[in-house]
Amino acid sequence: MQLSYKALSSFQKLYQEKCGVWLDEKDAQIKALEELRRFALIYQPIPITDLDVFNKLNNKNNKN
Repeated sequence: MQLSYKALSSFQKLYQEKCGVWLDEKDAQIKALEELRRFALIYQPIPITDLDVFNKLNNKNNKN
């Protein structure tokens, strides 16, 4: 998987703003894909059954 040129250049600019380091294309490609994988692991969809339980608990807490 590779990022488009536009996505890659946006990531390079963002990384430079946040970290103060300019990444070349190869390093930016690697780092951006690592971040996307990390993001995908953190923000996985909540299964419906868990979401139903959460909503029921949340509704009980809101009534109190």
